[in-house]
Amino acid sequence: MTNEKNKLIDLSSMDNFEIEPSWVKKSESKNTYQKSSGKDRYPTNDRKGERRPKTQNRGNQKQLRIQNREDHVNFEFKILPKKEILDRIKREMKKTGVSYALSDICKTISEKKERLTIKIRFEGDKPKYFTKTIVDQKVFSTTEKAIDHLLVNYFESSFLKEIDIEDKLVKGFNYIYRCPKTKFYLPPNSYHRFEEITKQHMWLNSISEKYDKFLGKLEKVEDSEEIKLWTETPLIIYKFAIKEENPSWCKGIEQLRKKLISEIPESLIEKTDMVRISAASLNLLETNISEQFKAYFKFKTNWSGQLFTSCLVNLKKSNFSIFKYSDKKITYACAYKPNKNIQANISSSAQKILSILLKTNETKKGMLLKTKELDCLTSKDILLELKWMVKEGYISEFSNGVITVN
Repeated sequence: MTNEKNKLIDLSSMDNFEIEPSWVKKSESKNTYQKSSGKDRYPTNDRKGERRPKTQNRGNQKQLRIQNREDHVNFEFKILPKKEILDRIKREMKKTGVSYALSDICKTISEKKERLTIKIRFEGDKPKYFTKTIVDQKVFSTTEKAIDHLLVNYFESSFLKEIDIEDKLVKGFNYIYRCPKTKFYLPPNSYHRFEEITKQHMWLNSISEKYDKFLGKLEKVEDSEEIKLWTETPLIIYKFAIKEENPSWCKGIEQLRKKLISEIPESLIEKTDMVRISAASLNLLETNISEQFKAYFKFKTNWSGQLFTSCLVNLKKSNFSIFKYSDKKITYACAYKPNKNIQANISSSAQKILSILLKTNETKKGMLLKTKELDCLTSKDILLELKWMVKEGYISEFSNGVITVN
């Protein structure tokens, strides 16, 4: 076959999508990922004897490190062509009859993430399940993370709250805290309901940071007038429930959270051992999953073989002809099977074209149209006969315009 480089399929626009012998427009895509980092700090107390938040205790820090190691899990990824894209390509290949290198089809599909589908599973043989939030289809590696996501981002639409306790505050606090986001005041960490009130404040105000990190951002207030004014208003503690016909109330946000984790509500979340999403929808994945996928996707050798095999199997199941051609034994696909039994009653025009094609191993379509032996035929007639012979399987036409007899 000629050494002229085959062009790729242009799927840049799904509107007015057509495949011609010169399918492709080259496009470039870049995978750019950014990483962010930050340092956490905790509220500190300058006065001697004042208690620090419990998260600063060494025992709790050790427990947190152990938990972080347990939370780290690995995932298996598989890259597939998006079904709608591959189906569109197959329809156009049937329409034109042109044979395309399977590697070119894969390259064209992989140029844009929206043309790829990701299958994700947990690594290892032990059965594990993802948790997906029904309201926004977000995917999490644990039920706890999914529940926290709902409490922070969809509290008003998914849950109910009613006043349970109005705690009248005693005077004499030396300091209180102020939330940097809402500017609301919070009790000092010596207050017996400090953690409960703080977490309740976070959920009700859509603060998605980890509890420990949020503590580190609290602003310490020591102004006596501000403290006095704050203590004149009772602290409100709510009871909570899922929005449903007969709500079951929980005392405090932590009790609600524990109930949601132990008694998974089917109206809010679903469990699955395998996730299938578009590669362009990484925003639906928990950060840990999406970051692992980005590292995996960065190296094409990790997944190019999967994509090739998936396209090959799909085309074979669709009864496409798969064959090798050229000195490099490149794998091609064609919508029509080769047919060496040429009918005796084919048109005289087709016979003339075939007789010319049989003289050489391969012929360029452009050169064929200029052949003097076909002067009796119009270009339109020649193109129509070529298209008919391709669909009958007598000849093969490649994306670079080369034609061969099967």
